[in-house]
Amino acid sequence: MIHGSSVYQETVYHKSQIEKDFLAIRPVLKSFCQSFGDFTCKDFMHACTLVGSRAWGGTKGLSLIPFADFLNHDGISEAIVMSDDDKQCSEVTADRDYVPGEQVLIRYGKFSNATLMLDFGFTIPHNIYDQVQIQLDIPKHDPLHGMKLDLLQQYFVPQANDAKSLKCSVNSFTIKFALILNFMFILMNNLASIP
Repeated sequence: MIHGSSVYQETVYHKSQIEKDFLAIRPVLKSFCQSFGDFTCKDFMHACTLVGSRAWGGTKGLSLIPFADFLNHDGISEAIVMSDDDKQCSEVTADRDYVPGEQVLIRYGKFSNATLMLDFGFTIPHNIYDQVQIQLDIPKHDPLHGMKLDLLQQYFVPQANDAKSLKCSVNSFTIKFALILNFMFILMNNLASIP
């Protein structure tokens, strides 16, 4: 179902990177074989996933913050985890008053569902930070080639110096969930104005 999606492509990339990392540290793991036993690439992937889904980014890299992984995500929450690398401490800044026993929710970040799925293992319905990757192929022989290319570059695709000289323009761009309706409106208006 996700084979052609950006989630699939990112998953393949992550898996490849973890395999490379495993091969790089494999000699060290073999020297500790008595302590660890036979530590396989699958074991390493599992460990990377556990740490990666619980690690917090700071100015000095990733760190594990005790109890922070107990806090669940809410995409509209303004509560955040803040870390002071120099003092080696972290704190949660609440976005409102909580009653005793109420779950404190934080925002892991302004992430699309693809990122939430890949990094944390869940998605949220109606995610305001969701986005889709759109790829368009505009053949050079299309009578509206120039107009379509201009619209794409004006609204969504960074300018390319040689874009008009290509025989076929392949433009891939990301569109945020909130902009999808705006994109459809622009597209429909421009198509409606074509005789």
